[in-house]
Amino acid sequence: MSKEDKAAAWLAKSMKAASEGRSEEALRCAEHATRLAPDVAEAWSIKGLTLMDLERSAEALASFERALKLSPRQVDALLGRATALLDLERFEDAVVAYDRAAQVAPDYPAGWLGKGIAMRRLGREEEAVALFDRAIRIDPAQFEVWQQKAEALEELGRDEDALAAYEHCARLDPDDATVWYNRALLLQRLGRFDEALASCERALRLMPEDPEFWRVKAGILNKLGRADDALSSLDRLTEAAPGDAEAWHARAAALAEMERHEEALAAYDRCLELRADDAGAWYGRGIALMELSRHEEALASLDRAREIEPDSADTWYTRGLVLVALERYDDAISSYDRALKLRPDDAQCWVAKGLAVTEVEGFAAAIAYYDRAIELAPDGAGAWLLKGLALSRTDRAAEALACIEEAQRLGIPDLDDYIARLKAQAAG
Repeated sequence: MSKEDKAAAWLAKSMKAASEGRSEEALRCAEHATRLAPDVAEAWSIKGLTLMDLERSAEALASFERALKLSPRQVDALLGRATALLDLERFEDAVVAYDRAAQVAPDYPAGWLGKGIAMRRLGREEEAVALFDRAIRIDPAQFEVWQQKAEALEELGRDEDALAAYEHCARLDPDDATVWYNRALLLQRLGRFDEALASCERALRLMPEDPEFWRVKAGILNKLGRADDALSSLDRLTEAAPGDAEAWHARAAALAEMERHEEALAAYDRCLELRADDAGAWYGRGIALMELSRHEEALASLDRAREIEPDSADTWYTRGLVLVALERYDDAISSYDRALKLRPDDAQCWVAKGLAVTEVEGFAAAIAYYDRAIELAPDGAGAWLLKGLALSRTDRAAEALACIEEAQRLGIPDLDDYIARLKAQAAG
């Protein structure tokens, strides 16, 4: 038997092992093939695929590139290289690689799917949806394409279109619990609580031990005014797994959503007994304590959260709110600055910083922060109101009037008397 024939035999063994989930064995067989026939592109391509199965993306990339040097138009290597780049979070390079694959194999839906995922990672959701549609035109039965499309449409705020995409997913694979769960979340956001509950219950029938599903069910029941049923759902969380930190975390989050802050605090404490390094639990505990006006304890809890996870903008922002409640305005401003460094487009944080700056430097200094918030979120009524109040305190009645009228237009009630006073000041 020639070396090439032996290599082919090893490749056949590799593919069989891979199909049976024996990835390490598949890799060993592929390596035998590359040693016997180092100039056969297919051997390097199959080795790359086995390395991808083992989540060794950097090595897989090198293997695919070796295959492409030998055979520049080999489809598996082109798509494999692009997918390895995607896994390595080299998203721009992945887009270029998928384009190269599409030139050779435009009818492969996997290429359009992969490029769409890369676009999503780059924040280019509209382009991603168009790419998913391209994949669907080639093969409308691709579950992952519809799932990615649904998530991208949600990001774009196209909720009804996203709902239709999730429903298509459910038709393709009615036993996928995550689809029913995501559908429930979307229906909940749309205020369609009965449908959301039915979808969440479908998810729970498929994955009854998932604590997050029970937490969401409790939230939906609470929205439907079924508080007792909501609490029973929360009990189900922790009865099933009393030693599961995630279950206690989910229970605490649901209780917080129901504004039962004392009970939420107790659940967060239990979670932290089981998993002391849970930054999210320390953060949630801090919010519960803040809602209970136990601000010093809230600050200590949030500080513990930021020690564990220092790059959480939410923690720094909430910490700022607590420091304002403690009248530590300079520290609050510093905390808001950390949050804005991590998330500079957070209009709510710019408003909060403006309020803290008012206490330190006065109304005039705060106006720039409200302006930034309005630039980021022009429909934010609170920023317009606060800017108007600040302008009125700096003897700029006409400008203040325009801001207060905009706040009223955006939905803030009971401003008629104040507007009348500003009109009188502006006229005088």
